[in-house]
Amino acid sequence: MGTNTIEVPATADGMPGLTQGGYVAGLAAEGMEGRVRVWLRRPTAPGDRLRREVDGDEARLIRSGDELVAAARPSKLLVDRRPGPSSAAVDDALSRPLPHPIPFDTCLGCGTAAHSLGLIIRPVPDTNWTIGSWTPRADLGGDAGIVWSTWVWTVLDCVTSWAIFNHRPDDMSSRAVTGTIAYEALRPLRVGERVHFWSWLDHEDDRRLVLGGGLAVGDEIVGWADQELIRTSQGMDLAMFMPDPAA
Repeated sequence: MGTNTIEVPATADGMPGLTQGGYVAGLAAEGMEGRVRVWLRRPTAPGDRLRREVDGDEARLIRSGDELVAAARPSKLLVDRRPGPSSAAVDDALSRPLPHPIPFDTCLGCGTAAHSLGLIIRPVPDTNWTIGSWTPRADLGGDAGIVWSTWVWTVLDCVTSWAIFNHRPDDMSSRAVTGTIAYEALRPLRVGERVHFWSWLDHEDDRRLVLGGGLAVGDEIVGWADQELIRTSQGMDLAMFMPDPAA
């Protein structure tokens, strides 16, 4: 069994005071290939020290003794793969202003702070699609120009979760936290190439919302993703920035 220690950097913000969930998932899944799902068991904060253990086809993040923070292992996707909106619809959406404030301005993935990754997200008007655009900077890759996969998990978390801002869930009475995130990488991403994403609310019940996502470079689909948001009394307000259709 392999083990190494990781200190979560101060810039890995998500919701206020918490580490961005996709970043944590990426730490857990680092180096794993194929379809991988990460179960997020406990919230973490920037500055936390985590121990990563790899045992066979599973990797775990452990905090202060034996507290399980996250576990990553091979898993199928929970959504059917959906081709995204047309490139014209994507370009039109990106040209429009965001119709609501950015949820968390210092978020590592979708925030506008200096340390954020530069991801741009927009709803596609008159559809249930949410799209994103991201060109990874040179400092986000290694010597061969391959983007560190943890950054990809980070932006996927933001793009998929934003789908609920454009496709109103049936039940808006609860809050939600990220339960799992899955990513199927069809090839690595390279610094400097423009990646576009699309996401949608796939299905929901009284316990969870399941969101789907895809990513492409030009016409080449390079990956698929999904995310489970678990309904709870804490976490992200599902009504955040969501207009009431009855108003």
